[in-house]
Amino acid sequence: MSEVLETLLTSAVIKREKDSRTISVHGLVQTQYMFHISAAERLQALSAAADLLWAAFPSADGNRGQLYDRWEQCHLYLQHVLSLRDKYQVEMQGPDKDKVTPSFKFPDLLNSTTR
Repeated sequence: MSEVLETLLTSAVIKREKDSRTISVHGLVQTQYMFHISAAERLQALSAAADLLWAAFPSADGNRGQLYDRWEQCHLYLQHVLSLRDKYQVEMQGPDKDKVTPSFKFPDLLNSTTR
């Protein structure tokens, strides 16, 4: 596994952030992946991403509506949520728009980002 990771890092297909312990996949790879899978698989991938982000993004409890004290954590995920929103919008304008049903957690996730 480490040999494969090193090859991907060297070729800049992925980027590893040691401090946050995250790995990012190059945008061209993401675009090509989404292009070569079926509409059903794209929707499944978007739904899985929405579920993961929903679980990771801080949520407000009943005592506070704002998340100012958790800005660092929100900031980590905000761009991912916005990117997911954009991907859903593209799918909702495509030929399979009648099949697009976002994860039930997706609207809650978008609502959390406004806090």
